[in-house]
Amino acid sequence: RAILAGDLNLDMDTESIKILEKKFKNLIKEYGIKTTRSDLYPRKAEMPLADYCFVTPDININSFEIPISDISDHLPLILEFE
Repeated sequence: RAILAGDLNLDMDTESIKILEKKFKNLIKEYGIKTTRSDLYPRKAEMPLADYCFVTPDININSFEIPISDISDHLPLILEFE
């Protein structure tokens, strides 16, 4: 069982993300998240994703959310699991 989450600074279509998706569920993709950047990030339109959350298939997810908050240029990732 594993959870991998954080600031990877990668686009969704990179080879690195594809490699991770071979072993992990990509919650950003599964939940249809469009951005992990707040409005404080000046290049949000060019690079809307930087942060990711990956889990192995045996992790039971109760909820996953990314609330809008202008505290940082990155939005928080909140995962509730069993």
